Amino acid sequence: MTDRLLKGCFTGLILSLFTAGIAEAAPNIWSSEFQQQWWEYTIHSPKNKIKIAIGCMGEVNENADDEDEAEEIHRNLYVYADGEDLIEKEHANKVEYYKNEEENTRDGYDQVEFYIDGKLYTFDTEMKDNLIEIPTEYKSTGLAWTEFLEKLQKATKIEVFFAEEKIGELNPREDSLKNLKDITTTCASVY
Repeated sequence: MTDRLLKGCFTGLILSLFTAGIAEAAPNIWSSEFQQQWWEYTIHSPKNKIKIAIGCMGEVNENADDEDEAEEIHRNLYVYADGEDLIEKEHANKVEYYKNEEENTRDGYDQVEFYIDGKLYTFDTEMKDNLIEIPTEYKSTGLAWTEFLEKLQKATKIEVFFAEEKIGELNPREDSLKNLKDITTTCASVY
């Protein structure tokens, strides 16, 4: 009985390690997940050199009569290089730099840029609650956000730059683009 139990535990351990490895092993494939009112779309390169994630909460309710009926809406962007959150790291460095200044200004904050099909999309890395919050309620940023999402739905090559340096490239598999089919709805611009 003990041998059988040990074999079962060992088999379960090997199986769980194998399946955990598979979940992280497939690079350049878009995935989408919905949990607790939060949509997240992620993709990473081989060996996790670079990973981007788009997080969205709340859908735009055009029929809401007032702010009380409207959901809280968040559109966030995350960028990781070699497993490290670049934006959080950059923000911590800037806070340290500015802590002796009388006024903490946006000057000096770097930008994350995505080059997709001949078009450059730039996002400021100034953070709110450790996230890049995309202000999609304004016309210029709202339209740019929508165009960015539409380009992602078709992109087969995404080059990512941070602080004016290329940090990596993603080459989404075409068959994984179907996982982005609803991104323009679930992460719609407020504008």
